Amino acid sequence: MSHRNVNITLLTETYYPQSKSSEIIQEFYDEETNTLLWQSKPLNSLKKGNTKSFYLIENVPSCLNVKYYIRPNYKLWKFYSVKGFAMKLEEVNSVEAYMKQFLPKKVRANINRSMRRLEHSFPIRYKRYYGEISRENYNYLMTALKEMIVTRFKERGENSNTLSNWDSIYENGLILIKEKKASLYVIYDDQSPISISLSYHYGKVFFYYITSYNIDYSKFSLGNTMIVKQLEWCYENKLSILDMGWGDLDYKRRWCNLNYKNTNDLVLPKKIQLAHFPVFYIFLKKSIIAYLVDKNIHTKFRNLKKLLIGAKTKSPATNFNTLYIDNKEKNLNHKPVSLSDYPFIKPYVYRFLYNAMESISDIAILKSNNNENCFYVIGINKAMKIFEAAETDENF
Repeated sequence: MSHRNVNITLLTETYYPQSKSSEIIQEFYDEETNTLLWQSKPLNSLKKGNTKSFYLIENVPSCLNVKYYIRPNYKLWKFYSVKGFAMKLEEVNSVEAYMKQFLPKKVRANINRSMRRLEHSFPIRYKRYYGEISRENYNYLMTALKEMIVTRFKERGENSNTLSNWDSIYENGLILIKEKKASLYVIYDDQSPISISLSYHYGKVFFYYITSYNIDYSKFSLGNTMIVKQLEWCYENKLSILDMGWGDLDYKRRWCNLNYKNTNDLVLPKKIQLAHFPVFYIFLKKSIIAYLVDKNIHTKFRNLKKLLIGAKTKSPATNFNTLYIDNKEKNLNHKPVSLSDYPFIKPYVYRFLYNAMESISDIAILKSNNNENCFYVIGINKAMKIFEAAETDENF
């Protein structure tokens, strides 16, 4: 007899009707507070007599008490998955207090400096969509988020697991936002989104799911700014946990004061044994992945891959150099241009804004009359030349 294999990733897919969560998951609680976070609809296939399925519920946090619908002829089998990371918020009562207690002084200083310079250099505004968003705006923001993810992972020379599930994420996001089961948080430069985060809401647990940013603004550490703003909202709304999910990454270690074990939970008929090929394949694959991640082998492999193929993934903009010049002594008689017409120099211009503490509204971009690939950024106090790496003369 063949068996239907149903895969569900807890927290990321629980709300999706097509994930079949209600067939197998009865409810789950916060282990520490015994607070109900999610409860299924009363009808499910196991209770109605379907005995031809086995279920894999992935990345189940040890800090959750998950209750399954398990018929007498079914069994539950757990095996180790990757670590998860979270921020317990109730030990302190504000973002500032959290950062002071759990982040080193130098890290706090760097984060605060990046936020100040971001808001000084651009007309920054922040917006959360929670309970209300138009379909048109949702489509626009989710398209922008996907483009950011594609660009970011192309820069890193990697594939994104998020994109492999994008259709389900996109299909369900709008209704979840309107039902206050999800939210989109956006950092805007004027009218342009430069960082977007999609999160899911389970009672007092805020699940920080997908975040990406415009890589032109990399110097400004938008990832840290996004976390600060999400933390602010969590404290304002008296939430207890900001969960960053599975995966051992540097930024999670830096921010989180809690790491926990995840398990993969198999609910399957008792007559199915480990030697059953589909079950054994799942167990072997997931166990190997967990081992590689736990030993940080995946990071070493990724770094080696970057080293080997890095030259292929670099953008044309990496062929430019920069040089600070004296804008008071040089008479630069060159053509003013719009930055939007030369987007490949944006990373250099934005780094200039950060380092020189200048505002985008106070600078001029000039294009050399002598060289097609030479530009000048003229600020109030400083100026910078952007030129091809092969160029050796000043060409003023």
